[in-house]
Amino acid sequence: MILQFTEGTLNIVYYGEISKATEAARFYESVGKYELDISKARKLA
Repeated sequence: MILQFTEGTLNIVYYGEISKATEAARFYESVGKYELDISKARKLA
């Protein structure tokens, strides 16, 4: 689940398979972390 905090409330941006999210995300090998842009997460939904 990916949430976005806007105007004092939490909104669900993406709720679904984690594999879809990690495929669309950038992976930074040096730190072992993923980054997924909110705009890309919205397109997954």
